[in-house]
Amino acid sequence: MASKPGSNSPYSASFTGAAILFSDMNVAVRMLLEDDSPETIKMLKTDASYIQIKSETARRRVTAEFVKRFRAVPKAFWTRYVELPENEQRLALLYVVLKTYQLLFEFQINLAIPKYNSPDRVLTKNEVSMALNEIASKDEFVDSWSAETRDRASSQYLTILRQSGLVSESTGELQSPNLSDEALLWYIQSGEVWFLQACFFPGYKSRMTPMTVEQLYDKLCSKTFQDTESGDFFYNFYLYLYPCDKEYQMREQIATIKESIKRPRNNVDVLTLDVFEEFCSFMQGQSFGKYASLLEYTLDKDKEMPDKITEVLHNLANSDQFMEYIHGKIMEHVNKIDDGFIRPYVFLYGIGNIYPYLRTSNFLNRYEKYNRSSRYKIILFYPGDAEGNTFNLFGSLDDHHTYRAIVLMNE
Repeated sequence: MASKPGSNSPYSASFTGAAILFSDMNVAVRMLLEDDSPETIKMLKTDASYIQIKSETARRRVTAEFVKRFRAVPKAFWTRYVELPENEQRLALLYVVLKTYQLLFEFQINLAIPKYNSPDRVLTKNEVSMALNEIASKDEFVDSWSAETRDRASSQYLTILRQSGLVSESTGELQSPNLSDEALLWYIQSGEVWFLQACFFPGYKSRMTPMTVEQLYDKLCSKTFQDTESGDFFYNFYLYLYPCDKEYQMREQIATIKESIKRPRNNVDVLTLDVFEEFCSFMQGQSFGKYASLLEYTLDKDKEMPDKITEVLHNLANSDQFMEYIHGKIMEHVNKIDDGFIRPYVFLYGIGNIYPYLRTSNFLNRYEKYNRSSRYKIILFYPGDAEGNTFNLFGSLDDHHTYRAIVLMNE
């Protein structure tokens, strides 16, 4: 079951057509590395000597998922992949499916990690089904899935964990994998520390050295990084960490970068969005009863009923309407044509000002269904630091959420 046409849901059950299928996936990877073309894909679908599945209907479905996964990460990933030992290849395939399917990512982060950290590390199908039902209660598309589709989604997720080596064959318990130092370093240098936590390395504390502003500018000027369709990574959210006491200097530097990179040498037009100011503008545009705007209402009632206003602001900041408002701003910018500029970047800042109404992790998750990863890259300026995948807003407030975003590190 693929995503419903016209649905804004970030979820899909299409992975139920293929778990890891290690041997078959490896055949497809090698063929697609050599020639990612319609002819190669047709061979994979129609010739059973490649993918060892008798039914052509099933083979076509599996091939479609293989191609989706292959294209979810750059070819450089697969070039490295084919040289890895089998246990690291299996784990790398888990990395790919977590980046490809939002549902599996949420299962891993919100269900598997807490289960691993509990006394009972045996993750059951019933627990996965309950987690899926909770998601369905908040997502109309998932709620429309049949009982059979939900059952297959739960079963296939557990199969993927077993095939990736995250479930002990002897005890059935969740287990952390054995990774070489080289493999660990690759995920760290790629800014993908979240995946180490997803593989039950919660104690891994690699103090990240953030990029300097000069290094960030150099990266933004890179023609490879400017290519939104074949950049360094599949996922298009990037976190730039900076000290919270440098907030105003950072804003000046953002303005300087925007001005400098627009010059003829690069011709890059960056959209800069202060998420807090955009939230205020969003509320200003919403009428509310006798008040001219929601913003006027909240300012008027804040002293009278602060708890209620806090709840209202939280709900508004996390609403689909606000996400659509941000999305509209972004698409209006990137859709400009015929003026000599390219528009690969969106800068988001003001995270500290909109906290606690909107957390970074919530924004990343809520915006997922509107995101157009092949059209732009979002650089989110984060006033804090990180150890491993533990982020500290303002350098002191622990954010225990996992960000499926790429941290821009000193390379």
